[in-house]
Amino acid sequence: MKVRIGQLEISDVSIEELDELVNRYGGDGGSSPPAKAGGKSPVNPKIANSGGGGHQDAVLLKNFVDGADLGVEAKTVGEILGRRGKATRGAIREWAKRIGLSQEGVDPFEPCRLGTKRAFRIKPSLLEVAKSISGGMKP
Repeated sequence: MKVRIGQLEISDVSIEELDELVNRYGGDGGSSPPAKAGGKSPVNPKIANSGGGGHQDAVLLKNFVDGADLGVEAKTVGEILGRRGKATRGAIREWAKRIGLSQEGVDPFEPCRLGTKRAFRIKPSLLEVAKSISGGMKP
């Protein structure tokens, strides 16, 4: 049996030795998450590389519903969606379409300030829709 760890290839490895190698060096083979389209790496690969859906969607929606009038800091939104700066705005629009909060051409968010920091909040007209969607999601 041959085993490859990074650039190192080991031949004639017993199962016990393989278990020890996996315990010592991990089972992922040292691979890094793939880069996003355009060659840019996500801000936080553990969050951004999830492919959407599931826990991150529920957490972000809960943050928006809980912070209804105040909003959610742009930095927090960016970390959850794996974007930073100007790209955050487009990422939350895509996210809103994916979870069914908005349709094409409708922007469900408005910019606001949370203290001295940039933030986003769901428009009051769509807040009830967000609450009903968050009721069906499990964080």
